[in-house]
Amino acid sequence: MVNSKKLLSLFLAVVMVFSALTVMASAYTRVETEGTADIDVKYTVEKVDTVPANGESSLELSGDNFYAVTVWMKSAKPVDIFIVPFHYNKTLFSPITLTDGEVTYPYGAGMDQDTYYSDMGEGAIYAYSLGDYMNNTGMYKADGSSTTLKAQAKCIGLGNSNSAGITITTELVSPDHTLYNKWGAGLPENTGVLYTSLNVATKTKTAYLNTIEGIATYTDWVRMFTVYFDAIADDVTGAEFGVFTDDCFTVDGNYDAKGLGYFQSATNYDAQVPTMNIVSNAVIEAPAGPEVAHEKFMGRMDNWGDATATIFDAGFVGRISNLDVELEDDGKQVKNITSIVVEITRGEETLTGNAYQIYAQDDGSYLFRAVVKNANIADNETVSYKYIVTLSNGDELTATGSTTFASIYSAAKANYDAANA
Repeated sequence: MVNSKKLLSLFLAVVMVFSALTVMASAYTRVETEGTADIDVKYTVEKVDTVPANGESSLELSGDNFYAVTVWMKSAKPVDIFIVPFHYNKTLFSPITLTDGEVTYPYGAGMDQDTYYSDMGEGAIYAYSLGDYMNNTGMYKADGSSTTLKAQAKCIGLGNSNSAGITITTELVSPDHTLYNKWGAGLPENTGVLYTSLNVATKTKTAYLNTIEGIATYTDWVRMFTVYFDAIADDVTGAEFGVFTDDCFTVDGNYDAKGLGYFQSATNYDAQVPTMNIVSNAVIEAPAGPEVAHEKFMGRMDNWGDATATIFDAGFVGRISNLDVELEDDGKQVKNITSIVVEITRGEETLTGNAYQIYAQDDGSYLFRAVVKNANIADNETVSYKYIVTLSNGDELTATGSTTFASIYSAAKANYDAANA
């Protein structure tokens, strides 16, 4: 368990009848176990094709080397202030502060991320995506029922046009930034930092950051905020995003101890400083290699309703993943796969079924079917099967399993009966 040496002091708006509101910075730890603190935090990363538009401040741009880094929060407490950094490796990535629809800033515009604050006169980030709380588009009475009248509403979802909104502060803190001594203190060499502050504290009728539906506090993981990066190196496998050190300002927050999922009033509000825990940073994993796996069994026969039938065709369906298959229009010609077969072994006997068609799936994988003809309906002897996909470069993808023809027939007959009931 690691305690922070320096933590960001929270800032809150003046609270109606409060003359002043002073809060202490939250203590935080970095342990993998969830539920050890009031607020858990984690980071995830994924490669994306597009940096989305953010109003007129940043335009949509598509590209081949963009990565989206998202921070998540999990808390049983209704959270109204959430502050986190994003540490990253500057030799591998440059944050995207905005795009003009043609290039990214600073990297695509030929600017240096280390002098961004001086060059632009600000460190503000405009290319970002908000979180799950924006899906709460309703207005609700105190009992949680919906209303279309703002005057009746006690809680207004953050995605509703009548919401008082979120105060968002997010900046790239380059070494020339006036806040670098706070956000950049003790960072490892070649580490960059940007931060995000989300604040809805004391805003009239406003839902909190983990009020994502109705008026109840959502206690599972909530997607909070996404920032985007240019990959500036060819190989970024193993790159990490999150919190790298405890020497600089890190995570901070605030919650309402009254337990309501929204700000009700100054007289029914109890601002508290949470304990916080960073569960995990985000790491870019090596891309998965191509593989084949068993998907399901099928059966084919012309006389399903004939109780005296003894022979059917046993179908085997496999799935190829993580391979960019080059299909011809008919799905039967595949340029980068030499062959697909299924071998069925029973004792000393080996039966072979050739795949006769391959089908692209929405998730990027491919299904194929192979048939072993003239299988016996009653054959309950265990057989082993093996999928063998031979690639044009000579590599083989294999997957194995066992079954009986009787069990394949039973499943296929049940599917037929259900479809024709």
